[in-house]
Amino acid sequence: METNKWYQQAAETVIEQLKNEFSNELIGILLSRSVAREFLPKQSDLDIYVIIRVSKQQHRAFTVSGVNVQVWIKQVQQIQKEFQNIDTSEIVTLDHFANGRILHDSEGVMAYLVRQAQYIWQQPRPAIPLQQLQQLCHTSITQLKDAQDLLEVDEVAASFVMFSTLVSALDIYYKLQRRWTVQPINQLRDLHEHAPDFESLIRCILSTNISVKQRYVYLSQLVDRVLEPVGGRTLEAGKTASQAVVCG
Repeated sequence: METNKWYQQAAETVIEQLKNEFSNELIGILLSRSVAREFLPKQSDLDIYVIIRVSKQQHRAFTVSGVNVQVWIKQVQQIQKEFQNIDTSEIVTLDHFANGRILHDSEGVMAYLVRQAQYIWQQPRPAIPLQQLQQLCHTSITQLKDAQDLLEVDEVAASFVMFSTLVSALDIYYKLQRRWTVQPINQLRDLHEHAPDFESLIRCILSTNISVKQRYVYLSQLVDRVLEPVGGRTLEAGKTASQAVVCG
């Protein structure tokens, strides 16, 4: 594909620049996310991790030949620390290394980090504590009710709250399934593979071809499906029965 060639040329340029800059301090370079997986939506970033010997942590963002480049510069110890912080946003680092591709590895350190990340990624996610689960469920149910209340007075505001509810529901889904949350760019593809009925519901929720009220119906169904393993949400007015997912 022409797009792949375009990104490959940009990656080669950045790698050469990094090798020249860090020289003997460079341990390894890893290409992460979509480009490494050969899934290239338009305007996808080129995400690169650079591991060096010296104590330095830096994030750089720039453009090379029209390609947006994100570079994270870190030490081995910092990467390993982020592998362990699995309940924070640093799960992104684990995702990148588990699913990335090594571009430079002078000492085998990158291969070791990738194996470590893949091992953790393949294990079931730690079970969510009961108190945290209850709080997440309460938040999702409250947001859904808020969206329902807004439907009659402000559909734009209702849509905004509905999107927040969708994000909350997906967070609960991944934690209940003890699966690692993938990045948004790959989430629908992941759901298509593991929960195609959820993917269909989400596409209906996000559709611009149906009314906000109908999208709310699909969102209610999704929340019900997500919370079903923990007893569902409290029956209340506005809760809809399950139905086949067909949206325009």
